[in-house]
Formats: sequence, structure tokens, C-alpha cells
Amino acid sequence: MTLLKRQLRDCILSWRWLVVLGITGVILYVQYATAFRPVWLLPPIKPTFLNYMLLFNTFGMGTSIFTMILPFLAAWIGSSVYATERHSGRLTFITARSNARAVARTSLLSGFISGGLAGITPLFASMIIGIIKKPHMELVDGTMPTDGRTTFYPIIEEKSAFYPLYQTHQVLLLLFIFAYIFVFAGLVAVLGVCVSFFTQYRYVEVIIPFLALTLWWVATDLLNAYGLSQVNFLYISRPTTIYNLLGFVLMPAVMGGVSAILYKVRVKNYVG
Repeated sequence: MTLLKRQLRDCILSWRWLVVLGITGVILYVQYATAFRPVWLLPPIKPTFLNYMLLFNTFGMGTSIFTMILPFLAAWIGSSVYATERHSGRLTFITARSNARAVARTSLLSGFISGGLAGITPLFASMIIGIIKKPHMELVDGTMPTDGRTTFYPIIEEKSAFYPLYQTHQVLLLLFIFAYIFVFAGLVAVLGVCVSFFTQYRYVEVIIPFLALTLWWVATDLLNAYGLSQVNFLYISRPTTIYNLLGFVLMPAVMGGVSAILYKVRVKNYVG
């Protein structure tokens, strides 16, 4: 069995997934309990399972929790690949069989895939529940009346950058959102793997990416740059601002760039 296959198997079969599934359950419970409260009645819309999905239904608090906890889910599953090899005592052996560069690259790829899967888990679970509850996908108009009065609420507002794609290809929009969340979460995990190259302590590779993205969210809000964090720009149904677009593009690029720098330092100055 190749190193990549073994690492992916270990990640997929890890007990850590119990934590991910538990958090997913809490997120979905909060989402549906707050989005469809018995104390109010949301205006009716055309039947669509998107109304039950995280990121699309913004009435529930589950979407907020998901955007905040996403970095942790990714790092929790994917960032400890390299650290696990070290703490298990296998790192010296597999490095002797291969080389430091190959082991590092394989660990990064394993972390990326595992972290991406963890990141999309709550979103995928909400889609399955939505399909079961409302197996339809009709288009809901996102045009808001100028007088502010409406008898419905949109899935995606007209001023969202995603609205044109939603109008024409809803399935393609879904695939794009899943792909973006997968890549974003995977890059968070990769950042954590790179951190683990430089520390012997357990779980530091999980804490640092989550803490860094949380501090980034707080800092951007304090600086009135609301939208540069995934906590903000992943609200795809709301009107898109320039900060949303910048955050959507720059955050993955910055995480990838920082990871690339750490990787180069690691393979240049390797200490087993």
C-alpha cells in the first residue's frame, strides 16, 4: 500500500470523524430550529431543497456556525497527517524508504483531500436532508421590490454575484460551491500540515490555522473590512460587496502562498 493510500485510509477511518459528525449534527439542529421557528411563519416560496441547505438559507444560525467552525473541521481531520507519522514513530522509517520531500508532498496531498472532505460534510448533510424534505429545485426569483415589501424571500438575492449562475444553472452553482468549500477547507488543512513540520507538540497544527482565521475575521470586522473573511463572504445568498469578492479570491491564494513558503523552508532545512 502506498503512503498516500495509507494516510488517506487512516484519516477516513480516524475516530476524529466522530467529532466532525457530532458538530455537523449540532449545526444542522441549530439551523433548522432557528430557521423554521414555530413562533414565526416564513413567507412561502417555490419548492426547492436549497431552502434547507446551509449557506442558502440564512434565516438559521447554523450557517453562521458553519462558516466559523469550517477551519476547525478541516484542520481537525486533515492537518495532523504528518504529525501522526511523527508521533507514531513511523516518520523516520518512511523517510528512510523515500525522502523528506516526497513524504512532505504526500502528507500535504493527504491533508488537502481529508480536510476538504471534512469541510463539505455539514453542507453535504444539509443537502441530503433538504432533498428528502423537499425533492424539488425550482427557481426562486431574487428580485427584491423597491418598496421593501415582499410576500416571499429569495434563495439568492439579485445583487449577489452568484445570482446569474443560479438563474441559468442551479446544479452548476451547487457543484461550484461544493468545489470551493472543498478547496478552501483543503488549503486550511495544508496550512496546518505545514505548521506541523516545525513543531513537536500535539494539536498545534489544528489550533494555529483555526486561530489564525478566527483572528483574521475579528481583525477585518474591526477595520471595517467586513467581507474579507470566510465568515462573511460565504453568505452567497446576500448582496456581494467588493470585500466579499476580494476575500473569496484572496483567502485561498494567501493560504496557498503561506503554505508554499513553509514547505520550501521545510524541505530546505529538514530535520527528521
